[in-house]
Amino acid sequence: MQAQAGRLAATLRLKAFHDDDCLEALEALEAHAQAGRSALGGFERYRQELLSGALDWGGGRAHHSFFKDHVAAFEEGNYALVRTLCAVLASAAAPPRVLAVACFDIGQIAAAVPRGRAVVDECGGKATTLKLMTHEDEEVRKQALLATQKLLVVGWQYLAKE
Repeated sequence: MQAQAGRLAATLRLKAFHDDDCLEALEALEAHAQAGRSALGGFERYRQELLSGALDWGGGRAHHSFFKDHVAAFEEGNYALVRTLCAVLASAAAPPRVLAVACFDIGQIAAAVPRGRAVVDECGGKATTLKLMTHEDEEVRKQALLATQKLLVVGWQYLAKE
């Protein structure tokens, strides 16, 4: 919610308002939203971003270790966040950037979270990711291809255990 308020305030500030009180209020709203974002921990920021449907690059999750470090959080509530991520991926109204980031995250979850691959498949994320490989946006296609590789390939280190 704070992320959306901050983006809205930044967008409205670009408008040609002549009222100084309105400009001050928008600046205060933007500063409050920024302070709220920086006060949250990395995973909580990710959770809010995901639940708002406004996924974006950054937030510290670009590294594989983010997903490994927060395995327990992804497993909470019968993998509720993974299921939410699959729903965002399947959303027809999602902008290309959100779809690309969701594909990246799905791939990271498949590689880092035990049972992540199976849960993504159960909630339809695998089929959706495969479909997104033909999306009109180049970044979405690229991230969907990378995620599909992680969803389909079982690492050699796991083959000896089976």
